[in-house]
Amino acid sequence: MNLRPRLALTVLAAGIPLIGAVFAARRYAEHRSALSGLERQIMRRMLSGGREECERFPETWPEIRPLRPDPRLGRGPARPGPAQLRHRPPGLAPGPVPVEFFAYRADLTSANPRAPLLSESMRAALLAGEPRAWEGSIFEREELLLALRMPWFDDPQSPCAVVLGVGHPGLAPSLAWEFLWGALAVGLLILLAVLGAAGPLVRRVRRLTGDVQRAAGDHYTTRVRVEGRDEITELAEAFNDAGQQLRNHADALEARERSLREFVEAVTHDVMLPLTVLQGHLMGLRREAGEAQLPILSGALEEAHYIGSLLRNLSTAAKLEGAGAPLQRDRLDLLPLVQRVLDRHAPLAREMQVSLDAVLPGESIFVRGDVTLIEQALSNLVHNAVRYVDRGGHVAIVLARSAGEFSLCVHDDGPGIPAEALPRLTQRRWRADAARSRYPGGSGLGLAIAGEVAARHGWKLELGRSEELGGLSASLRGPQDGTGLEG
Repeated sequence: MNLRPRLALTVLAAGIPLIGAVFAARRYAEHRSALSGLERQIMRRMLSGGREECERFPETWPEIRPLRPDPRLGRGPARPGPAQLRHRPPGLAPGPVPVEFFAYRADLTSANPRAPLLSESMRAALLAGEPRAWEGSIFEREELLLALRMPWFDDPQSPCAVVLGVGHPGLAPSLAWEFLWGALAVGLLILLAVLGAAGPLVRRVRRLTGDVQRAAGDHYTTRVRVEGRDEITELAEAFNDAGQQLRNHADALEARERSLREFVEAVTHDVMLPLTVLQGHLMGLRREAGEAQLPILSGALEEAHYIGSLLRNLSTAAKLEGAGAPLQRDRLDLLPLVQRVLDRHAPLAREMQVSLDAVLPGESIFVRGDVTLIEQALSNLVHNAVRYVDRGGHVAIVLARSAGEFSLCVHDDGPGIPAEALPRLTQRRWRADAARSRYPGGSGLGLAIAGEVAARHGWKLELGRSEELGGLSASLRGPQDGTGLEG
């Protein structure tokens, strides 16, 4: 919920119960005051000659006049005049609350035909000996009825043993209702004032939110605007301080990673030269070795090839992790690249008695990209295929083109990979069970690096079952001549 609706709800939640409680208290006080005033008016009227008037003219009291003679009955008996029957309050008593009086006998019947019938609750209270009984709502400005037992209630002949006062609060001013309408008006003004005052605050918060989002987008190199001298200002300054700390931390991490990448690249470059010389010496010794030394030298040469592949992968991984390093976009021919990879892995294939062949088109296929990364990606695919097939197996490199795209596939007739494990082959340091059981010392970097190289060039690395040889098929696919290349 936004700030303005929240402030409005807060004002309403705090103001409405308070106004309601004050209004209820004032209405209750007014109601009790009206009852007390009504009781005083009744007693004052009855004790100042009202009893004599009531007992003398019970049919018309509080109007003091005899009944009009009934012409059909001669001069008597008499009945109330039509004016008395037509007008509900012919003579209200003076006072703050207009009052109408009615008299009743001890059995709660009245000689006045205009007298209203008492409710069951009032009759029960009066007959039970209660000195008074009343009826009327506290919150509604309707008639307020108060019946009092007179001091002469025990006189069975008195037609005025009980006097009912009917007050009309609606005809008198009510401070409670005036307070209610006034309080609601003031509350509405306060609500509008709060919402108006919240406008600049909301705008400043929104500006701060936009500044924070822009700062996060440019790695906190942009400081947010600092306005005013309040809590929002402190928040903006705290964010700037936090952003500066994040930038310092990020710069330190980047410097450390850059140093680590440079160290790895330098070490791999320095180690590759003596390793290549060592591979040449091992191959020379193998040609001159006898049958007893031949397995040992073949194993040593295979491990030397693996170490070389591992070092090249480490160098490639360091280059890929350098987010700031731009991707080379040279135009290169895939035919000589495939031939170099084929020549590099031919000695290893011969040592492992694996047939390594290439199926190449009759003309060049050009792409745009980083030749070092692409060659290393293809080398990883070929190295994995040669390393994990059985002795006497087959590995084939197939380069083809179709509709402006190229496909560079490496097929083998090895044990293959279960379908459910294929999506995880490109995760770093994850290796399938078959690979771990065959070569438990592997790093799990080869396919992960091939996948990252393909992604950096906007290509696809597809893994699946080889239809040609029955083992694993790993394919690099992308546009020719750099079409669709991503930076």
